[in-house]
Amino acid sequence: MKNRDYSYDWLRAFSAIMIVFCHVCQGFGISAALGFYLGGTYVSVFLLLSAYLLGLRHSESIKEGPVSFLKSRLLRLVPTYYVFLTLAFLLIAFLIGAWYLTPGQVFGHYVFLNWFVPSTRVYISPLPQLGHLWFMSCIVMSYVLIALMAYLPVFSKRGVRFWTCYLFVVLAAGCVMCSLSRFFIYPSVVLALFPPMFYCGRQLVADVQRLGRVWLISLLLATNLGSIMAYQFGMRDYSSVLVLLSITVNAVLWIACAPLVFSRNRLPAWVGFISGISFEIYLVHHAFCLGHYSLTHYLPVLAAVPAVFILSISLGYALSVLTRNIMKVIKITPPICVHKQLYINKFNSNLRLWRSELNLLTSPRAYVSCS
Repeated sequence: MKNRDYSYDWLRAFSAIMIVFCHVCQGFGISAALGFYLGGTYVSVFLLLSAYLLGLRHSESIKEGPVSFLKSRLLRLVPTYYVFLTLAFLLIAFLIGAWYLTPGQVFGHYVFLNWFVPSTRVYISPLPQLGHLWFMSCIVMSYVLIALMAYLPVFSKRGVRFWTCYLFVVLAAGCVMCSLSRFFIYPSVVLALFPPMFYCGRQLVADVQRLGRVWLISLLLATNLGSIMAYQFGMRDYSSVLVLLSITVNAVLWIACAPLVFSRNRLPAWVGFISGISFEIYLVHHAFCLGHYSLTHYLPVLAAVPAVFILSISLGYALSVLTRNIMKVIKITPPICVHKQLYINKFNSNLRLWRSELNLLTSPRAYVSCS
């Protein structure tokens, strides 16, 4: 762990919190423009950071076994997603009514068609919001894309010049498609940036970092603040092309600037913990922000905002524990991220310590000794 760059754990945790805050801004009426900026930017950071970090470890080895790579990624992703999805559908069926769900909705979610089949967007009141699960289609499509590319020498054996040209050509094509429909924004991010960040991310990020600390931080502030202002003046409604370009530039700059903005050598336990359950936080938070079960229906906004974060982190941790225990029962061992598990284990040990101290303080002996 001595050579590990912790800045990307900080960035992952920061992005998870910003995505929750995105839906808080939209659902609680705080600022729709700020919500659009946060959602577009930090979902893309989440996606491209995954490509970058995976590429550092697997960009060469994937050529020897694309299927095993894809299998390992799905084994990391699917158990948690299926546990969450099954619990969500069971709660809907037993507490709200099974008749609100259609076979298309259920099937579409389980086979990652959330993005492509409108009926899989569970948004009809009084159903809880599950529209954020379009991201599952996005990430699975990304993994399949780079696995398929690994079979083709035209992609897998190329260098930084090829991937730079690929990025700009596909991004230009994405701009054309986005001018026709907003639907193509995130497919363009996936097609244009995920493969280059996976296969050649180290060189591409290093090239951006050559601008130097002052220029990078200045650009990061200028593009992000400029995006917020542009959303405020209606960019999302009048130009999908500008939306695509802004989230692309912002996401790449955040990854390049992470070692400058966050600590590279130190990671507090709470940051490591949030980073470790960031995927679970993403899954569980949405229903508390938007739709029929938004916390603003039950609490004032000032109380609802911290309540969303507390619930999201608590339920995200519970989902992580439940998934791990289910995997033990059915004797399936998914690939383990050592660093993620380290911080979750550290939190578990602290939790046991707090529980034992609480039991000690509340036991009858404690009252006797104090009297």
